[in-house]
Amino acid sequence: STVWGLAWVVPVPAKPQTVERCKDEVFDVLERQTGPRFVRFGGNGWTGLICGCAGASYMGDTMAPAVVVEQQGTAGIFEYVVLSATDPRELTDWLDEHKYHIPVRAERIFKRYVSEGWHWLAMRVRPEVRDQPTLAPHPIRYAYRDTKLVYPLEISQLSADLENEIVLYVVGAGRYACGNWANH
Repeated sequence: STVWGLAWVVPVPAKPQTVERCKDEVFDVLERQTGPRFVRFGGNGWTGLICGCAGASYMGDTMAPAVVVEQQGTAGIFEYVVLSATDPRELTDWLDEHKYHIPVRAERIFKRYVSEGWHWLAMRVRPEVRDQPTLAPHPIRYAYRDTKLVYPLEISQLSADLENEIVLYVVGAGRYACGNWANH
């Protein structure tokens, strides 16, 4: 039995165009750019807070596979595959077969993303680097084209505690607000 260590699966609304290693410093920069700052207005006190801001589908005379590997490669210490899927059960089976060790309840979560035609970015530590004495995971940056900005929060249920903190940075030309969550 092979132990793969750190791995994760991310639903993506469109096929990623790039998947690459990102430097850890990106989070320091984002925190400096977007973290709350106290601003003193006149007087002796702080008076303001400013935030910066079924297995296969029929296609003609042939059956299309339910899970297709569309791209694969490496990004730093990680290897990745980009998948498309038409059946959540087949996606779960493919990931299990390729040793991603998907939780039992994953198929229920996968169903929504599969029905909406999302792609899947599956990543894990490359076998040839996982035995290094000091192995520090680094951020991964991936880019895709879509008409809306999304964060696939629902899939986080598979590895989350009852309460979790999520820090989501959105870097863009203007201010973005969440369509289904209170904005401050």
